[in-house]
Amino acid sequence: MKNGARTGLAGWALSICVCFSQLVSAQSSIIKGRIYDAETFSDVSHVNVLVRDENGNVITSITSNYNGLYSTDSIEPGTYRIEAFSREFEKSIVHKLVVQPAKASVFDIPLERKKEETAREEDKKNPKSDILEMLGGIVKSAALSGL
Repeated sequence: MKNGARTGLAGWALSICVCFSQLVSAQSSIIKGRIYDAETFSDVSHVNVLVRDENGNVITSITSNYNGLYSTDSIEPGTYRIEAFSREFEKSIVHKLVVQPAKASVFDIPLERKKEETAREEDKKNPKSDILEMLGGIVKSAALSGL
């Protein structure tokens, strides 16, 4: 009889844990949307998206897919800031995105293209490779020049 009571109590406790975990997961929400070029309205892929809380802490980081879509789940209800940035586009910041419990918050983000001068200046600061100069077949690299 004692073993049966223990088994019944353990089963009851397990049921409560399962119900509680479903309740907690039901309260989390989704943030999703599309990132597109503000001028052409075409999808922008490989855009980095940061979701920050009200204190500026990064909650999650996502990259938009080939179709410009991004999505993250398990976001607690609250107010967030979304930052979207890419090499070719200006950073876009969305302030005060309110996420409701157990709902999907859909937010599409338009991005403005960087001006050519800005893009060239950034390329000088952050070269894509270690090649510094290429003149007349002579290649100077960062590795060879001691940088």
